[in-house]
Amino acid sequence: MAKTPNYNLDNDENKTIILKKLLKSLQKNISDISAVLNTQKNDLDSNLYQHIERARQIGKNIQEGDHKIIEGVFTGQEMIGPDGKHYSVPVNYASKSKLVEGDILKLTIEADGTFIYKQISPQKRVRLRGTLIKDEETGDYYVLVEGKLYQILTASVTYFKAKTGDEVIVVLPESKISQWAALENILERVGDIPAVILDEKLKQLQEEGNLDSAPENLIKSDQIETLKDGQSIFSDLMQDW
Repeated sequence: MAKTPNYNLDNDENKTIILKKLLKSLQKNISDISAVLNTQKNDLDSNLYQHIERARQIGKNIQEGDHKIIEGVFTGQEMIGPDGKHYSVPVNYASKSKLVEGDILKLTIEADGTFIYKQISPQKRVRLRGTLIKDEETGDYYVLVEGKLYQILTASVTYFKAKTGDEVIVVLPESKISQWAALENILERVGDIPAVILDEKLKQLQEEGNLDSAPENLIKSDQIETLKDGQSIFSDLMQDW
């Protein structure tokens, strides 16, 4: 932490100057975090829009006898049909099939309402190595790959019995433009690395400009740390006041 200038704290004017500097520093940190979140949101919104447009162009929605057939685009969690509707995809199927964003799926809805999925046109894929991370607030899992965070289906983590800090292989669309990744295998079982170590790693990547995007609740931890640092400075000043 930078050394606090030697102000005369008996002077009300100097007290005001210090408080203004603290406030300005906190505002800048929060502004920087907001900018990262807005950039990520715009990227994800653009990606979802592309899935919707692609589904409209190549998707199908037809009735065959007593069952309905819908072809659409997988978003990482759901399938979007040509009508723009979202259809739930069983997590176990998505996990075991290692589906990635952009895959074309065929959904058959039987007369009794049963959903039967089939992958009919997979995206070109790339396999990459990364580190498994868990958001303790939400319980969601992510993989840190080349400075980017990709969300992983919890069902995949459960199936492989993976733990935070494990080195894993994930499957992504060849373009790597995706919110989600498919967990393919475990390379090295490290097991439950303390969250503070992962937070420091994320913080380091962000400071070096190598972390392109991060979920809001993971960045929040850095924001809280920043505020705590500010409050610590403020507390030190109060003791000297």
